[in-house]
Amino acid sequence: MPVDRLNELECVDGTVWANVWHTDRMVAIDPGTGAVTAVVDASGLPVDRAALGPEDVLNGIAHDPT
Repeated sequence: MPVDRLNELECVDGTVWANVWHTDRMVAIDPGTGAVTAVVDASGLPVDRAALGPEDVLNGIAHDPT
């Protein structure tokens, strides 16, 4: 499944994680094949969407190994 608008990639334990710009999704990608192996739907995070503008989107991803 091709995915465009990947933004901010993070490599964790051999998997590439990326957020999909202007969506509430993150995807896991197998770097050897380019295949999407998982999709995370972050739309359930508690956010006051009424207070947000169109530029306020899920942006960035980080890994804390501790």
